[in-house]
Amino acid sequence: MKSNYKWLVSGVALSLLVATGCGEQATTPSASESTANTSANTTSSVNNDTANTAASNDANGTGSASNTDQNSTTGSSDNPTTSGSNSSSVDYVNYTNPRFGFSLSVPAAYQKGPAPEDGDGQGWSTDNNSVTVRAFGQYNVQHETVKSVAASLTANEQVTYQQSGSNWCVVSGYEGSNIVYEKVFVGGTNLYELQIQYPKSEQSQYGAITSAISNSFQPGSLT
Repeated sequence: MKSNYKWLVSGVALSLLVATGCGEQATTPSASESTANTSANTTSSVNNDTANTAASNDANGTGSASNTDQNSTTGSSDNPTTSGSNSSSVDYVNYTNPRFGFSLSVPAAYQKGPAPEDGDGQGWSTDNNSVTVRAFGQYNVQHETVKSVAASLTANEQVTYQQSGSNWCVVSGYEGSNIVYEKVFVGGTNLYELQIQYPKSEQSQYGAITSAISNSFQPGSLT
C-alpha cells in the first residue's frame, strides 16, 4: 500500500510540472536569449576575423605605415636644390671602382678623364669643362667622423645646404662663381667622397642632374 502511494505522489508531481510548462522553460531558451546569444557569437566572430586580418597584414608588410617606412641601406637620401632640367631625360652610365668598391651613375655624355695611377677614383666633365664630377675613396687614417668631415667641408665655402646621417654628410654652397656639392660616406676604415662643381649661372640646367648623381652614389665597405 505504501509503495502504491509513492508512485501515485510521483505521478501527480510529474503531471503538475507538465501542466505548468516548467519542464519546457528549463530546456528551451526564450526568443530574447536566443537573439542575444546569436549577436554575441557574431560579434565575437567579426572581432576574431579582424584581429586575424591585422596580424596577417603585419606579417606580410601590408599593415601599418611603419612596416613600409624603412631607411635605405646607407641611410642616405639627400635632396639639395634641384631646380632645372628633368634628369629622367638624361642617359646615365654606371661606374664601380675596382679598388674601393664604391659606385655611382653619371650622364653618358660626360667625358671620362684619365684614371689616377693608384686607382682610387674617377673623374668626368662636360665637353666645355663647365661641370666636373669626381668620386674617390681613401683610407680613414685620421679616424674621421661625420662631424669632423662636415666641419672640414664647410671651412672653405659659403654653405647654402647641409645634411648628415649616421655615416654620411652632404655640404653644398658657393665657391667663387661656382656651386660646389660634396658628399662623403664615413666608414671605420675608408672614406668615400663625391665632388660636383658647376657655374651658378647654370644651376637651372645642372641642379637636377647633380641630385641624380648624388642619390646614385653608393659606398664600398663601411666597417
